[in-house]
Amino acid sequence: MAGVETARELLVALTGRYAFRLFDIAAKTQYAVEANGVRSTTYTIDVSNLPYVKRLDLQYRFPAYTQLKPLDIDSTGDIAALRGTMVRIRIGSTVPTNGGRVIVDGGDTLKLAPTADGRPSTSSGERRARTRAPGG
Repeated sequence: MAGVETARELLVALTGRYAFRLFDIAAKTQYAVEANGVRSTTYTIDVSNLPYVKRLDLQYRFPAYTQLKPLDIDSTGDIAALRGTMVRIRIGSTVPTNGGRVIVDGGDTLKLAPTADGRPSTSSGERRARTRAPGG
């Protein structure tokens, strides 16, 4: 087509539609669109911070036969424990949240509920994850 120099211009010429992506918008922003001397009304983009896990802490409560005291560790998310160990999972999210869930292999989910300090956590003794040793 005459006057078309880029793939974007070709797409606009064929569809009559324009597209533009905005990146790194950190706060409420207003914008308008202008073409051929005609300006749109002003629109507003509201920004929401979605929560994600920034900290994950584990507390291991070992079976009585081990005579081990509870162990608190900062974690990357991997859990390895003796059979019968209760593991309490506590998360720190980027924004306040009223709960969440841990998804375990096989599709099981463990509900997270806020604790006294506001950090979502598994309830102590609420669930036991079942594991299998290799080959069994």
